[in-house]
Amino acid sequence: MGSIIEKSFGVAGKKVTIIYDLAFYSEKEYLRDFSDFRNYQTKKEKFSEKDGTDWKFLNAKEIKYIQFPDFLKIATEIFSKVIYQALRENPTIMVSDQNEFKVRIILWRVPGREWYMEEYPKKEMKGERYAEYLQMLESEEVEHADYLTAGVFLIQNVAAPWFYKKKIDYAYIYRFLAHELEHHKHFMVDFYKYEDEISRKLKIKVRKAPNYRINYVFLTAHQLLNEGIADFVTIANRPRIDIHMGWIYKFRSDFDKLATMTGKNKVHEFWVDNLAYGTYQGGAYYCGKIMCFTIELAIAKRMKRQPFIYLGKNEQYPLEAIDKIMSKNEVFNVGNPDYDIFKKTYAEITKYKYDYRKFIALYEWACKELGIRKRNMIIWYGFFDDVKKKATKFYEQYSMKQKAEMYRKVKSIVRKEYKFE
Repeated sequence: MGSIIEKSFGVAGKKVTIIYDLAFYSEKEYLRDFSDFRNYQTKKEKFSEKDGTDWKFLNAKEIKYIQFPDFLKIATEIFSKVIYQALRENPTIMVSDQNEFKVRIILWRVPGREWYMEEYPKKEMKGERYAEYLQMLESEEVEHADYLTAGVFLIQNVAAPWFYKKKIDYAYIYRFLAHELEHHKHFMVDFYKYEDEISRKLKIKVRKAPNYRINYVFLTAHQLLNEGIADFVTIANRPRIDIHMGWIYKFRSDFDKLATMTGKNKVHEFWVDNLAYGTYQGGAYYCGKIMCFTIELAIAKRMKRQPFIYLGKNEQYPLEAIDKIMSKNEVFNVGNPDYDIFKKTYAEITKYKYDYRKFIALYEWACKELGIRKRNMIIWYGFFDDVKKKATKFYEQYSMKQKAEMYRKVKSIVRKEYKFE
C-alpha cells in the first residue's frame, strides 16, 4: 500500500486534489485505532461523549474486523465526496487566485478521542522526526489546507457505518468539515492575526505581573466571532435551529466568572472547559453561531420574510414572540430563513473581518430589531466592558504606581490590536 492516496475533481474552475497522507499511519496504528473503536462500540471501554456525536450504532458484542485496505478505500472515497460537496456549496473557501487547491488529510493515531482534526500540524508534530516533513508542507506552492486527522474519526464516522450499515451520518460529517474548511479561509485572510498578536505582546510586555484572565477575556470575544462564523456556515441549510437558553445564560455567567480568576493553569482550564473548544453544549462556539443566526433573523424580518418559532410538534408562533418564548422556555426551535438571506447575513458579518466590536454591535442591533431584552441576550458591549473592568482589577494588589504602569501596558496593547477606546 502506497503512502499517498489522491482523489481529484473540479470545483468552480479549480482543480481540487484530496491527498490522504499515510506517512505516519501504518496498519499498526490502524489496528490500535480499530481496537479503540471496537471497545467503544461494545462498551468495553468508556470514552467521554463531549457532544454526543460519537455514533454508537452497533448493538453487538463482537464486531467484524475491517481490513486496512478496505478501510482506506471506503474512507477516502466517501470523505472525498463530502469535501467535494462542501467546496461546491461554498467555493469561497478557496480564496486564492491559483487554479489548484489541495486538501491534505494526514492520518494520525489519536488515543482516547482527544481530538479529530487539527489544522496546524506543528501543534502535534513536535521534534526532529517531523522537521523535514513540516518543511515539505510549508514549501508547497499551491494553495492548500493541511489537516492532521484522527484515524479513529474516519473509522467511527465514515468507514465503519458504511461497511456495516451502508450509510453514514452525512449531516454531521458535512458540518464538521464545513467548520474546519471555513477556518482555512479565515487563516488565508489573516483572520487570526489579532488573536496571536495580543497573546504574544501581553506575555512579553506584562511579564512581571501577567494578567492571564484579560488575555482570555479578549480571546473569548474573538472566538465568538471566528468560531461563531465557522459554525454558522454549517447550519446554512438546516430547516430549524435549536435555541438553548440554559447554554446562553451559562455562557454569560462563565464569562463573568473568568474575569475574576487568577492563576495561569486555572484560568486556561476554565476557559477551555467552559468557554472555548472543550465546550460542545454552549460556550463561544455555540453562542457565536446563535449571534450570527440572530442577525440573520433580524435581516429576514427587515425583508419581511421572517420564519416561525416552534415549540413541541404542533405549537407555532410568530417571530415577534421570541423574547417571551426565550423567557419561558429552556429549548425551542426557529425556522431557518432562505439561503439567500443566509448569504446576505454572512456577507454582512464577515465584511468587518477581525472586528468583534462591530460584530457585537451588529448583534445588539439584531436583538433590538427582534425585541430581545438584555436578560435573554448572549452579550452586549456594556456587559463586555464590565467584564474587562473586572479583569483589570487584577492589578489592585500592587502599589498605585505599579498598578498604573501595568494597566497602561495592557490598555496600550489592547487598544492597538483591537482598536477600541
